[in-house]
Amino acid sequence: MNSKIKNRKAILCGAKINIIGVYNKLSEDEQDFIVNSEARRIKFEFNGQSMVRGKLPFGKSGIAYNKVFRYFLPDDRDFIQYINGEEERIYSLEVLQGTGHYAMIRVDRDRDLLLSYLDDVLPGGSENYELRLLNKQILKEKDEPVEMLINNIVNLHKKN
Repeated sequence: MNSKIKNRKAILCGAKINIIGVYNKLSEDEQDFIVNSEARRIKFEFNGQSMVRGKLPFGKSGIAYNKVFRYFLPDDRDFIQYINGEEERIYSLEVLQGTGHYAMIRVDRDRDLLLSYLDDVLPGGSENYELRLLNKQILKEKDEPVEMLINNIVNLHKKN
């Protein structure tokens, strides 16, 4: 086996160990919830399109509607939504720069916390923006083992 392949496998193995360590730091209740949930990678957006709907000349609103008043949270962290029955929990998973280690905190739909992740100031004030959750991809079905979740997260973060 050549050394590049060995190094890549070692990096992926290290990432898997780091992610498992982050999950092991959660309370037993949180771990049980995650194990018994469907997991989805999601994106959040702050959407202010309602501020301009009906206020722009006909034909111009399409531009504003599609781009100008939509602010997505940066891609430097993953948001993972866990759904078990009617209950939902959302976590932010971030790779700590320069360390290769991960940090995870529960964010749910905490508007103020999510606003703090934005790089931009929202024109017109944040109270005019609706927080929207956009589904991206399923990481684990409810009945799949948690290893599926860990492997899918590692695959998201591996470098090509």
